[in-house]
Amino acid sequence: EDAEAFSLLIENYGSYASEMMQEILALELLEINSPLSSFDGSKPEDGIDLGDEKDSEIGGAAGISSFWREAMKRALALEKIVEEYKETLQSGSYEYLKTTIVWQYEYYINYMLLGTAECPVFEGEEHTFSEEAKEVYTELAQENPQTITAWAVNEFFDYLNSIRFKLDYGNDAEAAKVYYNTCSYIVGEAGKRLYE
Repeated sequence: EDAEAFSLLIENYGSYASEMMQEILALELLEINSPLSSFDGSKPEDGIDLGDEKDSEIGGAAGISSFWREAMKRALALEKIVEEYKETLQSGSYEYLKTTIVWQYEYYINYMLLGTAECPVFEGEEHTFSEEAKEVYTELAQENPQTITAWAVNEFFDYLNSIRFKLDYGNDAEAAKVYYNTCSYIVGEAGKRLYE
């Protein structure tokens, strides 16, 4: 019901909003219609196109592979909006949006690093980092090397390298604490860098 109301609001009044606001609202509508927290790999009827059709090419189940790509694509899309409209967003007129935009960006980065119960970052009996996520993140970071999102991936991979891309956080509380602290640092630092 809220999604329908929001969609109708954008449909009826979106043309009166600036291009920047239209892009922000389109990304917000995408999140309402297809929340990353429950993303299943299907394309939402409303929202924005986040890029190519590689969702199921990386291997594994399409929904899992799509989740990793979708999480990073949404982070990149929001980062692009901020970069493109940075001067406007830093003006007093739009200062009120900063907290929401940073929160949304951190939300995407958080899902990239932690996954979900349905799409865990460490898989199988070996508790190895998802090969699909590794391939998608490597590909998108290489395509967007100057982004904060790529920085976050590189920082995360540095950490993962130090643990040989394996972690059984269910049975190793100390290692789990380091993992969550590392993720928290990367998410927070990415959020700080977004408006720099």
